[in-house]
Amino acid sequence: MERTKCISLLALWISGVFNFSCKNAEPKAGRETNEKSTFDMELAKVAILDVTEGFTHAHLTKDTAFLNNCFAEDAKVFPPSTALVRGKRPSPD
Repeated sequence: MERTKCISLLALWISGVFNFSCKNAEPKAGRETNEKSTFDMELAKVAILDVTEGFTHAHLTKDTAFLNNCFAEDAKVFPPSTALVRGKRPSPD
């Protein structure tokens, strides 16, 4: 019973702190609360499509240098029917 009471009080305290901090948040200096977003969905779609087309083209043309630069140093790739590939490999030029 004591444990349940402690958990309930902790949950109530956390929700109160969260609720209080969200309601009292003030906008940063110089910013209006009704300021419109500058995010452009159409521009984002075009950028994503460009990256996707470049990645697809690199796969089709076997541009290993481009593909190698797409992955982090500690990347792990799980190709089908072969062993796990870890990290970047030098491209065979």
